[in-house]
Amino acid sequence: MFALVKWVNGDDDGKLSVIPTEWIKGFNIEDFEEEGGEDERHYVAEWRRGSKPRGGWQAFDCEVEKVGERQLELVQMRDAMTRAEETPALKRKKFQNSRYADESSSDTKDTQVCQNSKTKASAKQQRSTEILNQLTKKPQTNKEDGEVQQLKSKIQELEQENKKLKETVVGAIPVILDKIEELGKRDNSGPTDHSIDSEANCLCGSPRYAASSAGSTVSISSIPQSQGNGRQLDKVEIHPGSGVYIDQLAWTITNKATSYTSFVRNAMLSVFDIETLVKSNLRGGSGKRQKHGERREALDPNKVNAIYAATLMKFPLATKSQIGSVINGKIAELRYAIKKNAHKNTQGFNDTN
Repeated sequence: MFALVKWVNGDDDGKLSVIPTEWIKGFNIEDFEEEGGEDERHYVAEWRRGSKPRGGWQAFDCEVEKVGERQLELVQMRDAMTRAEETPALKRKKFQNSRYADESSSDTKDTQVCQNSKTKASAKQQRSTEILNQLTKKPQTNKEDGEVQQLKSKIQELEQENKKLKETVVGAIPVILDKIEELGKRDNSGPTDHSIDSEANCLCGSPRYAASSAGSTVSISSIPQSQGNGRQLDKVEIHPGSGVYIDQLAWTITNKATSYTSFVRNAMLSVFDIETLVKSNLRGGSGKRQKHGERREALDPNKVNAIYAATLMKFPLATKSQIGSVINGKIAELRYAIKKNAHKNTQGFNDTN
């Protein structure tokens, strides 16, 4: 059982505390009346804290305000009573009745209203003047003129690049037509040749391969790089400092690739001829499946490194292992295509006989 007590006299006069009823001397819950007078609620209570001194606990006068079984409820009641005593009473603001005001006070009010209106008018006029100055103020033309000049120069550079690219493409058209005509003459004059790979035939300067209809032996012929009048396509270095050059038109087509896979496949067909590719692999040596088979020659490391560098410059997220896998995969496709075409030609030759 707990009691909410109010200390009387001493340093803690008027303060509230929650203590066990055992601390109150002579207290009997059955005789206690909350609504009784101060004399009936007046008791002497011990203040027990720490170890008990030799002379016993100190006792102080108090008034029992409330008794209850739950200490938390009494503590909340104590806090509420303490806040109520500490909060000062609010006073309403007094306003003077205008009916009882004298003439002097009315004159003062009129003067204040007039001054306030003048202040507001001057503030509006000042704001209007600032807005007018901002509207009539000349813009900083130097900065804008500089930006316009930069944009014009960039447009001129782009126009020049487009003009050069157009001249390159137009200049390469006769070369492509001559190559197509030459292929047509070869098809009409000799046995029918079949294209091995569409990418190799589309790229300028790429060799052309066909299997002979007389047997399984593969005949490999390359298309000349110059026209009949001796004009030759411009060369482009695929990576600065590599010393590896290919036809400019082939390089343009390679740069249009949207993935590193197609970029590597186009680049290797422009850098190497098909005969070199089918007889080689990336690092050299025999294949993994044919340990005792034919040993392949390694591709030119300078050209391979140039393809690596050009690919990583355009596609920085690609890795060298991925690029090497693409090169070996393309070589395997070429070998399979040549072998398949040779087998078809051999069957056709046997059927005719």
